[in-house]
Amino acid sequence: MSKIKLSSKGQLSIPKQIRDRMNLNKGDLFTIEEKGEVLVLRPAKSSLLNLGKSLYSNKRKPKTDREIRDAVSDISINRFKRH
Repeated sequence: MSKIKLSSKGQLSIPKQIRDRMNLNKGDLFTIEEKGEVLVLRPAKSSLLNLGKSLYSNKRKPKTDREIRDAVSDISINRFKRH
């Protein structure tokens, strides 16, 4: 677990190890959710463009067929929830 500090502007910095492991880049969007006293921060993966970026990153090992199917399924489910 990493400790991070909230800036005077309300910003948090995600440690580089985590950004690299999760293929997070400048400009990526996130969702934030309150669960009691816990904040849940998730990358907003709502488009095939984001899926493609995560599948073909040079920094990460290639995705398995199962991971690809799960990611496509998650995108499809999220699109239907919005409509």
